[in-house]
Amino acid sequence: MILLIRIGPRDQWVPTALIFYTTPWPVLGISSCAAYFLCRNRIWLILASGFLLTGVILLRGPGPIAGEGDVHLKLWNAQNPVENQATILREMLTDQPDVVVTTDSGPLAYWLNKHGFPDQTSYSSVYPGGGFLFLLKSGTTLEDVRLIRLDQPHSRLAVGTLTLRNGKTATLMAVELDYDPRRSKQPLFQELGAILDTRPPGPMILAGDFNVPPGSRWLGEIRKRSFFSAFEQEGEGFEVSWPMPIPLLGIDQVWGDSQVLFHRATYSPALHSDHRSMNVVISILEENGIRD
Repeated sequence: MILLIRIGPRDQWVPTALIFYTTPWPVLGISSCAAYFLCRNRIWLILASGFLLTGVILLRGPGPIAGEGDVHLKLWNAQNPVENQATILREMLTDQPDVVVTTDSGPLAYWLNKHGFPDQTSYSSVYPGGGFLFLLKSGTTLEDVRLIRLDQPHSRLAVGTLTLRNGKTATLMAVELDYDPRRSKQPLFQELGAILDTRPPGPMILAGDFNVPPGSRWLGEIRKRSFFSAFEQEGEGFEVSWPMPIPLLGIDQVWGDSQVLFHRATYSPALHSDHRSMNVVISILEENGIRD
């Protein structure tokens, strides 16, 4: 599947692909284990242990700095959980993000509607359908949310107006795009680009499961509309989110236009999904503070 995504006709190959699209430490560790079994030299076993241990340490990554920026946003593909919903909800809210954007969260939304949030939890939820679920800390609101189904299979958007506790507003768009590497991504991203062309004035945050790696040429449809990747701007650790426990591709991404400033972007392990969660600290710029 990785080869289809990287060197197939629907994307472009670059020589640095192993740096940008794979986690090197697990790959090196597994290769060293194979070398040990082939030549029985203990040095390979020592190297394998070092590589794998380094991968585990770096996989965790640092968390965002509390209090920095206007909003702490968490992105997570919950993979339609059918059990352990209470534990998953607790995991989502552990570091008290202002906004949680989740995809593939239909069962969790139904569970939340039935049981509500745990006691002493100052959050509300918005479920527009399509598997999207937004969790909002007290003082943060998301209004006028609408679901947009794209022409390609398994592709949809949810967009609304986000109002922060300090009164600043931004358009928030959640994204879930087709996962099948056998289908061309070109019409899908062209349709997404056309929708971005009609966005309302003001800052916009784009977050979700794009199902293409960070260097995909199809993301050019987003870049040429003056959107910037959170991880490319302020990322720490490896830009990989799927599949757990050894992620190889960074398909879960957060983007912002020229009125969105990123302070920090990290990925963290998620125990109940095959996607890592992403934490991003964001500031919303005033109209006269548009960055270069």
